[in-house]
Amino acid sequence: MCAALLALCPTLATAQSTSAVPGFISYQGRVVDAAGANVGAGTPVNRTVIFRIWDNPSSTATANLIYSEAQTVTVSEGEFSVLVGQGVANPTQTFSYSEADRKLADFGTAFNGSARYLGVTVAAAATIATTDNEITPRQQIVSTAFAMRAKFAESIGSSTDLTLTPLSGTASNYGLGWYGTGRLFGTTAVDGPVLYGNSGGGLGSNNGSAKTLALQWNAAGQIGVGATTFDTNNKLTLQGDDTATPARQLVIRGNTDPTKRLNIGFDTTGNQATLQSYTAASTAGNLLLNPSGGNVGIGTTSPGHALTVGGNPGDVQSINFRSFDTKSVNWKGGGAFGGSTVAVIMGESQGIAQLGGHSATLSTWKDLTINGGGGNVGIGTGTAAPTAKLDVAGDIKSNGKSVPVAEENLRIIRGTVTGEGVIVAGTGFTVAKNSANDVKVTFNAGTFSSAPSVVVSPSDTSAGWTQYVSSISSTAFYSGAALSGVGYGRQNFTFIAIGPR
Repeated sequence: MCAALLALCPTLATAQSTSAVPGFISYQGRVVDAAGANVGAGTPVNRTVIFRIWDNPSSTATANLIYSEAQTVTVSEGEFSVLVGQGVANPTQTFSYSEADRKLADFGTAFNGSARYLGVTVAAAATIATTDNEITPRQQIVSTAFAMRAKFAESIGSSTDLTLTPLSGTASNYGLGWYGTGRLFGTTAVDGPVLYGNSGGGLGSNNGSAKTLALQWNAAGQIGVGATTFDTNNKLTLQGDDTATPARQLVIRGNTDPTKRLNIGFDTTGNQATLQSYTAASTAGNLLLNPSGGNVGIGTTSPGHALTVGGNPGDVQSINFRSFDTKSVNWKGGGAFGGSTVAVIMGESQGIAQLGGHSATLSTWKDLTINGGGGNVGIGTGTAAPTAKLDVAGDIKSNGKSVPVAEENLRIIRGTVTGEGVIVAGTGFTVAKNSANDVKVTFNAGTFSSAPSVVVSPSDTSAGWTQYVSSISSTAFYSGAALSGVGYGRQNFTFIAIGPR
């Protein structure tokens, strides 16, 4: 096996592959055989040389191998010169693992640590063998005097600002800057990094030829996430379609359990916005607005209630659902439903639970119509399906007096009629005279289900008239009078009919 005496070039030049500075190490060596004779004496020879960079002076463990490459070098009179970093992946498995993946695409990344050692293996013959040993000791790679200056970029003096600007273009309008204490970026004092561009900037990813912009900002300081255009008055625009329901372009979630979250989004398919709280992966939860007692307003900028929808209320209701003027009233724990003319009030007033019609300003009572379209109303047990306009299970009080509800469902018709068949008073019936000059009273259709009881009285009993009733049915009856004196016309009469509905 050949022995080798190797030396690093006194200058060490390494750089990123994208830099203008070549990413190689200039290396020169001298190789002699076991007898001390120069290899390639008289006639140059080619030898395979493996260059390895380790973070340990002696270990051969795979965890300590940083870089590995192989080169074919020409040795003449014992001397050779190469650029480490120009080799190919090392195919020789000298140790118990493959080194093919240690040929780094960016040679400069091999020097991201403080301890680095160069190991060299020279083939004893034309091709290298796994029995060819690495020359010992490994040579530590150290900085040259001028390379020490590069370390200054790792820190910035307390009174110094750093600005990285491009080599072309309007350099003062583009760059990455570190602004020290008290320095202004525009009108804002900044102590930290600032990324800026002539008309804004962006952050994104570059995967091959696919460039994806994640965040963008413009010259006006507007920010877009997933958006490349901005509305005039918006500082932040979040854009993106979502096929889930509800839409969730913005998700705010808990720290310890990410399934607990607040979803905010707009579904462009359903043309609707959503604000939804979730307590698990697919379980909706409570959504609290100002849970500490603050008021919430919809359609108003000055809500006076826990929840105010529209208007400028001034009463003490906890919930208000329409607008009205400010008045001092004794309503609490209720709600107002209405508009600018009248309102329906529900809640407590003067210590009593009340439901009533009110003025828009809550200053005076107004009429309250229940089922104004003609529907029936039931009050009390057993009236879930009311059979009348007002179906009451129990007694009714009118003007402070109780009116008991009878077992029968009765109707009363009253009226006053002239002897000539003209209605003087009363409703719910019509009148006509027959050939015998009797007056026929006909009830409106559906008034009674069977014949009622009818009582008829003459309006002037002193004249000697006697009044009688005949032919009573569910639809009509007849009334007549006997003449007691010449010259008297037919007499007026009154009647009352009481019968089942």
